[in-house]
Amino acid sequence: MSMDEEYFRQVLVSIDGAERHPVASKILSGPAQKVFDRSPGLRASFLKTTKEMLVANKFGILEPKTSWTPEWDRIDRVLKKITRGLFYHYQKRRMDIETAVLVRSRLDQQTLDTLAKDMDSANHVGPMGLGEKGAVIFAGARTSDTCNDTMWLFNFYQVCAAFTMTLSRETAIKWGSA
Repeated sequence: MSMDEEYFRQVLVSIDGAERHPVASKILSGPAQKVFDRSPGLRASFLKTTKEMLVANKFGILEPKTSWTPEWDRIDRVLKKITRGLFYHYQKRRMDIETAVLVRSRLDQQTLDTLAKDMDSANHVGPMGLGEKGAVIFAGARTSDTCNDTMWLFNFYQVCAAFTMTLSRETAIKWGSA
């Protein structure tokens, strides 16, 4: 596992609420702690952004809570790698060299719901529900006839959602993003 992948896993299991998921809980109590013990650099990357904040609980009472800010570029690199792997798995070929992978790694619930509806109306490439006991749920859809344009929606441990797209050069030019 690369350092970015290890960091990605640590971030996912450290998100508030992930501990309620059985797979994340298992990782938190075992491999995640061991990684911090054997990798002072990884531990330091978390600690350098750690801060205390006041957060309202369900009763509206402010309570101190420890927070940290992920290194989003590392998260995005791993999501791109996952997307390339899924593309290869379902398309049975590598992406063209000019195909771009776009990532949106921070989704609010409203955006997640909207994207999920869009995915339902698209031509699905991948199944819903992949991973050990639903640890990672993903959906994939082909968005054009070229087969280079796909979109992927991920939900990790039911606490962290992300969206990725692969865009051919032709589509990127048509959309004005190349």
